[in-house]
Amino acid sequence: MTLDIDKVRVTDPEGTDISWDVSPEMAERWKKGMYSPAHLLMYPDTATGAYGASFENYPTPLEGWIPREPIALINGVIAGTNGSGGFWPRMEMHFKNGYLAEIKGGGIYGEILREFLHYPHINDLTYPYYNHPGYWHLWELALGTNPKNFRNPSDFYGGGHTGIYCLTFERYRKGVFHWGFGNEIANEPGSSGLPAKWLKFGEEHDLPTGHDFHIHNYFATYKVHRASTDKWGNSGRPWPSSGSRRSRGARTRIPIRRS
Repeated sequence: MTLDIDKVRVTDPEGTDISWDVSPEMAERWKKGMYSPAHLLMYPDTATGAYGASFENYPTPLEGWIPREPIALINGVIAGTNGSGGFWPRMEMHFKNGYLAEIKGGGIYGEILREFLHYPHINDLTYPYYNHPGYWHLWELALGTNPKNFRNPSDFYGGGHTGIYCLTFERYRKGVFHWGFGNEIANEPGSSGLPAKWLKFGEEHDLPTGHDFHIHNYFATYKVHRASTDKWGNSGRPWPSSGSRRSRGARTRIPIRRS
């Protein structure tokens, strides 16, 4: 990953069009925590609130807890028809200055989300390690990288080998973009165990302490703007023709590379 990335934009044919700015400090923190097996962390907040691991010698830990703030303040729309929990009518999630502002469509799933959007104190209390109040941020954007993962029918109703429902493991499949909403941290400064202060806050205020709502996108275009060149870039190579075996499946333009 190049540290001179200062803007990111993600689009998808289902209607996703979302963007955010990246400060130099944010880029440095993002780089330290972005790697996870079969699951590249393509959003700064997903890579923070945890101890990072080495790209070259995974899972060798890196020194120092990665702070969550300053968070990325996204603007735009994330749209789709399915996620880890199943399938629904097309839904749009509208973000403004880092906060989920409106949910359109989605059938029953959308109704549930709209109900939780106004849950008591979910928008006015400030979580530990955050400077911004509220729960409804984008926490996760991750890219699946394993070509052998697939949509396993045995998992659709919790009957799979792990008891996990529906599309949970599909998010690891190469080319799948996986959006997760809410607040979450993996651990706290000084400990790689469970985040005790974070969990206590949730218990005391009856608020969620993890990200529990998702949308998957399958044909996303992910572009970054580099401050050093003042240009937008993608993977830097043309995609194969439709007759090529390499063209099958999701087309994902990924400009981020190892430094």
